[in-house]
Amino acid sequence: MKRYLFIVLLLILLVIAGLGAAGHFGKGPLAPYLNKQQANEEPAPPPPAPHRIVYLGEIITPLVKNHAIEEQIGMDIDVDVYSEGFDKFNGLQALIDHRVRMELYDFLPSHSDTHSEADKQAVHDRVQWIVESTVGPNIIRGVTIRSFYSR
Repeated sequence: MKRYLFIVLLLILLVIAGLGAAGHFGKGPLAPYLNKQQANEEPAPPPPAPHRIVYLGEIITPLVKNHAIEEQIGMDIDVDVYSEGFDKFNGLQALIDHRVRMELYDFLPSHSDTHSEADKQAVHDRVQWIVESTVGPNIIRGVTIRSFYSR
C-alpha cells in the first residue's frame, strides 16, 4: 500500500512540475495564470543628463628656453558640455585638443607658476576661451583643470 501511495504522490508531483514548467514558458493550461500580462506601458527612459563631462586629456607642455626644455607643465582638463551640443563638441574634439596644445605652448611661459592660483586661473580662462571660440557659444558649460603641475 505504501508503495502505491508513493508512486501516486510521485506522479502527482511530476504532473504539477510539468504544468508549472509549461506555464513558465508560456504554454499549457496554467500559462495565463502564471504569466500575467505585463502592462504595455514601459517606464519612460530617464531624461538625458543636462550636461556631460568630457575628459580632454592630460596636456603636457614643454617650456623651452635657450633651445632646451627647461621644465614641463602638465594639466588634466575636463570640459563640461551641454547635452544638446555634445555631438558638435565630439566632432571637433581633435581640433580642440590641437588648439589647446598650440595656444598653451605660447601662453604658458608667462604663466608657469604651478603654485600660483592667479596663474592657474589665467590658464583656466585661456583654455575656456579656446574651447568656446572653437565650438561656438552655448555648447560648453565650463572647463575644469583637475591638476596643474610641473615636472
